[in-house]
Amino acid sequence: MFTIDFNDHTDLVKDEWYEQIDKLLTFAKEQEQIEGEAELSVTFVDKDEIQEN
Repeated sequence: MFTIDFNDHTDLVKDEWYEQIDKLLTFAKEQEQIEGEAELSVTFVDKDEIQEN
């Protein structure tokens, strides 16, 4: 099973975008030939949060 987990720390990602993002990541999984148990986490952050780390 392939699981995609989305987290939006910006509150800018619109709900209708998630389906398109899911399709894009599923396409990438197929192109990279990822099979079996896999999990992908995607977190959307702003510049300030990136620079904190």
